Amino acid sequence: MRAKKELRYKVVHGYRSDETTSITEHELEKAKYCMLADKIFSHGGDDIQGKEIKKIIHDVHYYTGWNANYEPKTGEDFAQINRDVPKLLLDERSQLASERVKYIIENKKPPALLKTPEQIDTLLRLTTN
Repeated sequence: MRAKKELRYKVVHGYRSDETTSITEHELEKAKYCMLADKIFSHGGDDIQGKEIKKIIHDVHYYTGWNANYEPKTGEDFAQINRDVPKLLLDERSQLASERVKYIIENKKPPALLKTPEQIDTLLRLTTN
């Protein structure tokens, strides 16, 4: 049985392979908020303007162990992605993050709530009941 890895995403902020930043699921809401609200996303010494963020995707390199510049080419590469990347978990977590960020933006809640996902969960439950 493989050890469970944390969920990781890649913030794409350019068109070259080196214009990406790997983040954990704990930074996902912040990245999505910065992208939608055009705020600065700070991570690992890099400051990325929200409008520069092209997309946030699964970090397949983290799960496959590939070099950051390697791009999948063969059927074997894509089979490894299908085998090693927990797409369903990543998609579910990304959807939840999107809902949280949407709530914050639509209700003009302070972005500081992004630091405490439990508070956002509570707010979502209160507003939907």
